Amino acid sequence: MLGNWTEPNVQSLQQQLLQWLQQVPAICAKLPKQSYSTADLGPVWLDLPISQDDNALVIYLPAQQRSPQSMALFMLMNHLVSPEYFHALRTEQQLGYLVGTGYVPMNLKPGIAFYVQSPKVAPADLYYATLIFYRKFLEELPELTIEEFAELKQSLQGQIKERDNSLSSRAKRVWLAIGQCDPECQLASLIQQQLEQLTLTQFIDFCYTLLAPDYDAIFLATGPAPEHSHMQQLSVKELSSKLKLHQDDDH
Repeated sequence: MLGNWTEPNVQSLQQQLLQWLQQVPAICAKLPKQSYSTADLGPVWLDLPISQDDNALVIYLPAQQRSPQSMALFMLMNHLVSPEYFHALRTEQQLGYLVGTGYVPMNLKPGIAFYVQSPKVAPADLYYATLIFYRKFLEELPELTIEEFAELKQSLQGQIKERDNSLSSRAKRVWLAIGQCDPECQLASLIQQQLEQLTLTQFIDFCYTLLAPDYDAIFLATGPAPEHSHMQQLSVKELSSKLKLHQDDDH
């Protein structure tokens, strides 16, 4: 219970819940957590036409496992690449007015999304512009110094440690922890521990793997895939038939 509650309020609710549990004939089975894996699919292009005139491209790079280390890596990658991607495609090239990246976990697995919305540039051209950005980013990545890497980690850790600024944000965090089977709300601390242990070499290796041409990425676009593309172009139905269903702790 969060907010302006007294201890008697809490005890009263606790007693009501205990009485209710005594009336339940049997403990209900835990609902399985189900998710679909894109592992081994390779890059997939989904053409999703819309009625609006604008074009859009979202590139989603999902993790293949869920762990505090994987979350730390994806968070740190997003923390580094987000301002650079915006500067390259929005400020310098002016390809669209909505440009950015985001840390986007799904089914408890981390992931990162690159997105561009443009009134004039086709999705295929947005794709090529992003590929050029990837190449330049990876070429310059080895120039990242140990000192700069330490500052990057400290900046992200500062964001993770930020206190809740409202009861609603605290309640959201607690509900999220419950949904993640983390009743002690320890996940943030575990991610910070992984950040502290993370080396520059590990991070660079991760970035090269994540942005590799054959990574199991999903491209959501308002138009067809680029010509001579090495990726599969599938419908939503075709993709759904290829995904593997995982349950509970099956990564």
